[in-house]
Amino acid sequence: MSIKSQAEVESQYQQRQAEVQSGQLSPEQAFGNMDDWIIQLGQRKALLHPGVRKWMWFDRLHNEWVLTGFGVGEAILLSIGSVAGVKKLRQRDDVAGWCVYRQGQELFGPLWSGEMIDRFKSQPELKNILVWSPRATDWLTVVYDPQGEIYFADKTGKQVSITAIGKPVPVTASLPDNATLIKFSAPARMLEPPHPPTVKKKSNRNLIIAIVVIVVLLCFCFPAMVAIVYFVAKTAGFLPTWLGGSAWAPLLML
Repeated sequence: MSIKSQAEVESQYQQRQAEVQSGQLSPEQAFGNMDDWIIQLGQRKALLHPGVRKWMWFDRLHNEWVLTGFGVGEAILLSIGSVAGVKKLRQRDDVAGWCVYRQGQELFGPLWSGEMIDRFKSQPELKNILVWSPRATDWLTVVYDPQGEIYFADKTGKQVSITAIGKPVPVTASLPDNATLIKFSAPARMLEPPHPPTVKKKSNRNLIIAIVVIVVLLCFCFPAMVAIVYFVAKTAGFLPTWLGGSAWAPLLML
């Protein structure tokens, strides 16, 4: 199981990209090892795909990687049990400085870590609050030390630092609006193009079958029908002599 966090992998991606641009590493050396980009977040696995520059969740049901639609510095990946999702940042930034917290079934954030800590200090009840930080790989509990300071601990009781230095940097680039927690159920291929819809395949197949049936009818049934009509017309005396009928047959056509 990977112990890398989302923040560590995104930082690694930025560093490797700089090394490729400077010629220190080839793209294959920098991004060729898939294990470098996979992390375990709670019960779910995530992958930062260097080729498409987007995060993906692993869909165990379909054994496929599913695109989240978000890339480096755009959103926080998190999981609640088997449910995997993303929370969009308010601005494109280093994810290490941002957090989401959960109180009961309600999610709050993303918030700048300093902003969240200030909110907690003014909130008397913290027992039912869990915090998700891109610096960690699971939910953290909020703990007061004897001096009244707030810190965060993982399931083993180990203290985890989530405080970021500085402030978020304003940017002009906008991010997508789909930032709610979602459960991925529809599979999406990581490298292969999407397959055509099944309905379209059936429509094309039905059209081909119809064409074949028409051709068969024209080739076999039409000559038989012509022969029957000819025989009936000749027997009744309606055919002219040039078609093998009676000499007086054309008079019937007047």
